[in-house]
Parts: sequence; C-alpha cells; structure tokens
Amino acid sequence: MEVVDNVLVNHESGLKVLLAPSKPEDAEEISADKVAQLIEKLRGSFDFIVVDTATKLDDLCIALFDLAERLLLVLNPTLPSVKNMRTILNLLDALQLDPNKVQLVMNRVNAELERAKVSILSPRSKPI
Repeated sequence: MEVVDNVLVNHESGLKVLLAPSKPEDAEEISADKVAQLIEKLRGSFDFIVVDTATKLDDLCIALFDLAERLLLVLNPTLPSVKNMRTILNLLDALQLDPNKVQLVMNRVNAELERAKVSILSPRSKPI
C-alpha cells in the first residue's frame, strides 16, 4: 500500500487522487487486471472509491463494472445520448450485471434546453 500511497495526489479538500498517466500511450501499458487489483487493494483503505472511466467500453470498463458497488451512468438529454445509453444498458443486461446497482444520472438539464425543446425530458420531469 505504501507504493500506491506514494503516487496518490493529495487534494486540498482531503481527497486522494490517483491521476491517469500523463501520456495516453502510457495508459496502454496498464492492463485491466492490474487496475482491478489496485481497486481491490484500495478498498481496504478508503470508504469510497470513485472511478471516472473513459466513454469507450473496453475490458477495463467491464472489469470495473463488475467491481462496482454502484454504477452511475451519466447521459445528456439528447436522442443520441439516450440511444448510446440503451446500448450500454443492453450490454450490462447481457453481462448479467445486477440492475439494482445501476443508476442513471441526467446531465446538462436546464431551463434553456427545456424552452428550446431540444431536451427529451417531458414537462413533468424534474431535474435533480
């Protein structure tokens, strides 16, 4: 754990952050298995671990889906975003992921979108 502690960055809020590699090509050197092992080790030292994944679905994302206690899927209120989310939900269903740990989060909902009628939300929907 000491090695991991040495690479965690302390934020002024008290959070510790493990940053992505500084060069994208370095990230290709890190396997999904290694990330999963790291998450398992960190679980014993932290109450919460938040992982912000890339938008692409790869072996790493799928491994992290399995490890997650809660999966927050963020989408925008547009038809392409909803279509893409349906694809992800179909994949999670095919992987037999527990649907109780999946939550959808609607992002970028505001009154201007509602007035412009470019949002998929109905007038009865309430942003949180």
